[in-house]
Amino acid sequence: MIYVGEINPFRINRYLNIILSEQGEAMLKKFLGEALKLNERSISADTLNKVRKLIGELRQPSVVKPLSRDKYYVVYRCNRAFTALCIFLLKTA
Repeated sequence: MIYVGEINPFRINRYLNIILSEQGEAMLKKFLGEALKLNERSISADTLNKVRKLIGELRQPSVVKPLSRDKYYVVYRCNRAFTALCIFLLKTA
């Protein structure tokens, strides 16, 4: 995920890794809950509480469409000055 404020002229300052499920929000919550149960002895109470809160707050669109690797994407910040970023998706084997 890219926050608009992190887009500077022709580059991204930082991006956040996110988890999405092609099978929907309910399956993602189920996956996170099962992962939490399997790892609860090896993680801190703080992390356990954060993941529980995440599961409760999690929202995902009903349809997740990945970006096409055959296209270029341009993102405009539209804030005071022209800034843009072309996102190039590299094909991996």
